[in-house]
Amino acid sequence: MWIAVTLIFLAALFFFLIARKGREMRTKQQLPPESKEAFLESRDGRRYLVETKAHFYLGISHDCNIVLPNTGQDYELCIFYHRKRFAFQALSGAGEVLINDEEQVAGYLSDGDVLKVAGETFIFRTHS
Repeated sequence: MWIAVTLIFLAALFFFLIARKGREMRTKQQLPPESKEAFLESRDGRRYLVETKAHFYLGISHDCNIVLPNTGQDYELCIFYHRKRFAFQALSGAGEVLINDEEQVAGYLSDGDVLKVAGETFIFRTHS
């Protein structure tokens, strides 16, 4: 009985410490400057407007804003407007998503960030 209570207490303490550390990491994350306009620029110079009022998708689906022929996923990545900044989220089943050559699942985008999704490279550009 006492062993079970001790184990439950230790598990709760461990969970509390991890949650607290995660919160500290999230609150210390430096946010990019606020922006109202953004676009993605491809290697061939094409520009794709990322709007503040609609989600922007990359994937193989013809409903995507940018169709990526080298992926098997309908939707790989979503870029959206959040807290007056542009953020991204790799979607379920997405392959490797690199932001400035680091694999990431979600976060905020800054002017000049290099996105690599399904073998395609884009530069994120924004204006305040």
